[in-house]
Amino acid sequence: PSGHTIFGTILGLSFFEKSKKRWQILASILFLLIMGISRLVHGMHFLQDVVLGWLLGWLFFSIFHKSKKLVLFKFNSFSLLGKITTICIIALIVFMICTLSSNNFEFNKSLLSPLGALLGGLIGIFIESEFIAFRDTNKITLNILRVIIGLISMVAIYLLLDLGYYAIVGNKQSIVVLFLYFFRYTTIGFWVTAGVS
Repeated sequence: PSGHTIFGTILGLSFFEKSKKRWQILASILFLLIMGISRLVHGMHFLQDVVLGWLLGWLFFSIFHKSKKLVLFKFNSFSLLGKITTICIIALIVFMICTLSSNNFEFNKSLLSPLGALLGGLIGIFIESEFIAFRDTNKITLNILRVIIGLISMVAIYLLLDLGYYAIVGNKQSIVVLFLYFFRYTTIGFWVTAGVS
């Protein structure tokens, strides 16, 4: 299945759930559809991979949606270190399951990129809420500047990590290479949620 489509579907459904306005609902649906279609257009996946990605994304979202009150209540009682440790242990277990259950390197990469982004994003959210406490302003100029700086810095980090990744690993395929790939997306996820704010 397409990992990008799984992650995009979960993200799109999450926005859909919180949307109040019609344009937000349409944008959420459009986002998750375009994420899957883009994988076809770029020749990264076949139609069945994308459809399975949409179905798995919907399944994962549904499972979380049904259990989130219980899970979040328990999880929110943890300290910051406890939250980060728990998320890292879960990510490590999923990483090991992915890498040990399949010898398909590209398949593992497609699963580990959204997992890494999610791990980094969650850690970033925990750090941001504990130490940064981002406040939105009504100043449109400041908000536009934040978006521009955020996009430029995110693209720069992505490109630097991309260059570093290929400089270190080249075309090798091993569990260490998958870990570096996973680390790259974890860093990007962290930067998007904690660094940019």
